[in-house]
Amino acid sequence: MNRKDEAEAWISKFEGKLQRIRDQIDINIAEGTTSITFILYEGEILLGGKGGTLGKLIYEDYGFKMPEQFEKYADGGSVISLEEFVNKPADYFFTQMTDEEMAQMMELFQEPVYQAIPAIKENRIINVTRDKWNYGPYLVDEAVDALIEQVAKAHK
Repeated sequence: MNRKDEAEAWISKFEGKLQRIRDQIDINIAEGTTSITFILYEGEILLGGKGGTLGKLIYEDYGFKMPEQFEKYADGGSVISLEEFVNKPADYFFTQMTDEEMAQMMELFQEPVYQAIPAIKENRIINVTRDKWNYGPYLVDEAVDALIEQVAKAHK
């Protein structure tokens, strides 16, 4: 496409934005507060990792910890069972689901087995649709803005 200069300019601008966000984060996450990133898709839980934009913001910048039992999946892309999901669950959930998938997940989470999970019990489920994360630079920009806004609201 011969747009290398434009791509490099956007990357530089985006990295600058992320650095400004890092510098301005004033949310104090208590030591040991856990979170996981995932997508619930066709009854399976697909874990996100630590390396992408979302993972770096959550684990490096905000300071959340990945629950110990999920560390072996830190590269992302792993499927876990619902049983493993509810055993020693996370304090916060970060998801990247469509509105339809989110509605299905929230319906599932009404079942009693899920009600003791801290993220569900305390309504700390933060979703930024993957329609923004995965489809180009300007939508990723919007996704980061939405994430920052939702974390601030959830942590008040």
